Amino acid sequence: KIVQALPAGVQVDTPSLEALVEQSTITKFEAAEGKLELTMPPLEPGQHYTVKYKVIPTLAGTLRSAASTISMGDTKFSVPPMQWTVR
Repeated sequence: KIVQALPAGVQVDTPSLEALVEQSTITKFEAAEGKLELTMPPLEPGQHYTVKYKVIPTLAGTLRSAASTISMGDTKFSVPPMQWTVR
């Protein structure tokens, strides 16, 4: 599971996420204020995972998100907060 923190002023593009579910790239998603939770199918050991989806900015400027997380079972890794530049 990946929990992507989103800054204020950014909304997820639901059709791009629904397409990922249809392609079996992710198994489900949950969008909420300030975050997006993605659940993906199990990976083979050492396999890399890349997923792309669209977001819609509602503000311009330098935006900051909280920390994101990547987890599997009881193991959880934090990803440092990100800075987003929207022009």
